[in-house]
Amino acid sequence: MRQTIREIETNVAYRWFLGFDFDQPIPHFSTFGKNYIRRFKDTEIFESIFYHILNEAMKKGFVDPSVAFIDSTQVKANANKKKFTKEVVNVETRCYQEQLDKEINEDRVAMEKSPSPLRQRLKQNKLK
Repeated sequence: MRQTIREIETNVAYRWFLGFDFDQPIPHFSTFGKNYIRRFKDTEIFESIFYHILNEAMKKGFVDPSVAFIDSTQVKANANKKKFTKEVVNVETRCYQEQLDKEINEDRVAMEKSPSPLRQRLKQNKLK
């Protein structure tokens, strides 16, 4: 949010799009953050908007759904067994992960390398 506010402060196109004059001050970033929290807490509006835009981009041919890149950002685990929430997730992600693992190992074999050791360990752990 801070970076967005900096962009609005310096980029004329953003100011024009949002309706801010050159001499008009831009609100503090916390104003927008608190607004998001108050208005959109416990909603799926952003996810709905994202999927709508993604589907439109795929219909127009801007996005090729046959290739996807996954962010590997580490997220702190919440291992509290007494506190959890059930969520419905898209099955396509799991199917794609299996396909991706298969393609990675096929590429490794083609380059005369052994299959990925991490992938093998994960498969062994699932079997136990």
